[in-house]
Amino acid sequence: MSGGVRMKPYRSRTIRFHPLLEVDGWRLKTYSISVDGSPVAWDAFAAGLEMACEALPRPARAHGRSGVGFVIGRHLPPGTFRHRCAPRPAKLAGI
Repeated sequence: MSGGVRMKPYRSRTIRFHPLLEVDGWRLKTYSISVDGSPVAWDAFAAGLEMACEALPRPARAHGRSGVGFVIGRHLPPGTFRHRCAPRPAKLAGI
C-alpha cells in the first residue's frame, strides 16, 4: 500500500453479552466488543441509540419480520466508540 493507512496486526477482542433488551416489542441481544478489555461506555451512545430505536419499524412483529435484532457496542482504539442499533437510553441502566 503506497501512501495509504498502515495496517496493524490483528489483536483478539473481548466480547461480552449483555442483558436482552426489549424496545416496543423488539427483542434485542446486546453485545460489546473491546480491543483492550475495558467496558463500553453505553451512555456515550445516548443520542444515536435514541435515533436507532425510533427508526425501528412498528410493529416489531409483522409479515416477514420477527421482531428480533442485535446491538453491538464497539470500543475501538484510541477510545473511539461507534454503534449500530440499540435500545432507548432509559433502558440502558441494566447493561
